[in-house]
Formats: sequence, structure tokens, C-alpha cells
Amino acid sequence: MPLIGKRFPRSGSLILLALLLLSACGSGERPVPDGVDLFGEYVRATNVKNDRIPTASTSADRLANIAAHYTPEVLKSRLFSAFPCTENSAARDGLFDTSCDLNDEVLAAVQSAGGDLNEIHGRVVIVKHEDGSFELLTLFVANGKLIDSTGQTYTGLDDFRENNELLDADDLIMAPRNITAVPGEGELVTDWGRK
Repeated sequence: MPLIGKRFPRSGSLILLALLLLSACGSGERPVPDGVDLFGEYVRATNVKNDRIPTASTSADRLANIAAHYTPEVLKSRLFSAFPCTENSAARDGLFDTSCDLNDEVLAAVQSAGGDLNEIHGRVVIVKHEDGSFELLTLFVANGKLIDSTGQTYTGLDDFRENNELLDADDLIMAPRNITAVPGEGELVTDWGRK
């Protein structure tokens, strides 16, 4: 029986309207707030947890120190490219610290993923926590898999955002879309740390 021209009781009309509105919404994620520039905020931040670039006492000093070594494009490339992990922080690529904390969980996950234990690549993600603090989160890439510091393995950025237990839903991150590629330069995305 066609619905056109049919009269519905008032409550039935409201239910039908609500269902139509819900179906139009889809299952889309909440958008990242407009105007977010995590890279710019990170560069100016003077207290970044696990930072791989030495932090100066003021934003101006930090910017001057970074500018003496990198253009913004080169810094972005250095920051978001996968890098071969070194054992100590004395090993650097310019200002960039390439040392990695390769704990037993990470080593086991690299081996399980079929990666080479002598050639583990690190990758950083800029994290802005809900409280406004910044962190450079180091992840590892082995044989096309992404590994966190707990040894949890992911297939890519979406899998990491869905299943990681390191970040909260209100944390913002900036990372390469193709996060498992080595060296992994390419499109950068800003998104929520958890879906």
C-alpha cells in the first residue's frame, strides 16, 4: 500500500521523521575542528613528551634552533618519514634523535610480523592530548605492519585508530596516511587518536 496521501498519527509522523534523519546522518566520524595546525603547534611547543628534537626554553628559541637546521618542508619530511632505529640518543639525523626503546614486546612483535630485528624502523606521530599537552608517540614499522610500544600490531592508520589503547578519543594526532610505508613520505592527516 503506497504511503503517499496516507495520514499518520502525530507520534508515528515523529518516529518516521526521526528515522529519516538518522538514516541521513550515516556512520561518519566527528570532524576535526577547523583551523587545527598540529605541526605548527608542535614546532612552537616547549614541553613535548618524548620529543626527538631538543627543546629550547622559549618558543622563539626553539623556532630559531629548528630554522637553523630545517626548512618547514624538510622538517616535516624528517619528522614523518620512517627512520632506522639506533641504540643510543647520541646517534642523530641533524637535530633528530633516532634512538628507539626496543623492549621485549616490540622485538617479539617485529619478529612475529616477519621483520628484520637488525633493521627496525621507527615512526613518530604528533599527539595533542585533550589537556593541550603534546607528545611525539613512537611507533615501529616491520614488514608492512605498525607496532606500538606494547607490542600490539596494526595493519595501518585506521586499524591503529580503531584498536590502540595508548590514546583517547579526544586526543588529536597528525600522521602519514600510509603509516606503514618505509620511508613513508606522503599525505599527512590530522584526526582523532581513537575512533
